[in-house]
Order: sequence, then C-alpha cells, then structure tokens
Amino acid sequence: MRPPADLCNVFLAQDTSLEHEIGNLQKCLAAGFDYAVMVSPNKRIISKAAGFLDKLSEEDSARVRLFAPEELFSFIGQLQASVAGKEEVVKGYKVKVRFKSLGNAEEKARKQAIAQTVAQAMKRLKHNN
Repeated sequence: MRPPADLCNVFLAQDTSLEHEIGNLQKCLAAGFDYAVMVSPNKRIISKAAGFLDKLSEEDSARVRLFAPEELFSFIGQLQASVAGKEEVVKGYKVKVRFKSLGNAEEKARKQAIAQTVAQAMKRLKHNN
C-alpha cells in the first residue's frame, strides 16, 4: 500500500528561474505524486507561479500547492486528517486503512523537524546571495 500522500517539495532558490521551478513541479506531477508543493518565502514568486496553474488541466491544477513556509504545517495537518481512516480497493479487495494519530510529543517533534528543515533551506538561500 502507498503512503497516504506522496509529497514533492520544491524550494525556490534565488539562482534558478521560475521556469526551472515550474519544470520541477511538472516533473513531480508526471512522476505521479499526489501533490506537488512549491514553498517559497517570497510572496511575489508564489503569485507569479500561480499564473502557471491556469495552463494546467483541472486535475493537475488540483494537485499543485503553492505556500509560504509557515503555511506548510497547516497543509500537512489537513493531509493527516483526511487519511485518518479511509477505505481503499487493493487488487479487488476492500481494505480499511486506519492511521494512528501522533501523540503530542511526536507531533511537536515532527513540526520542529519540518520547521528546522525549512529554516535551514532559507538560511542557505540568504547565504547564496
């Protein structure tokens, strides 16, 4: 069985063009990821990338998300809630899938790990200027 959602994160580096990052999103969609997620601290880049969504099919457009780093946690929380318990058909059999919710300590540790990764990526962006 597949994980509940396969994410592909694309961090915009300042030395790459928007077209390059759009290409990364397209690669994620073509690879079959459930969501292609672009994260950028620059709101202007996110708004420019939003224009790219108009060029996609409705199905692919629904799979692309554009976020500022602080918005990523909310999206991950929504994904966790949506897959807490669902039914799938695997090779013709109905399978009930239940995921245990994380304890408070585990959830806090996960959020800290994500925040640390995002902070390190943003530091690298600033140092590469």
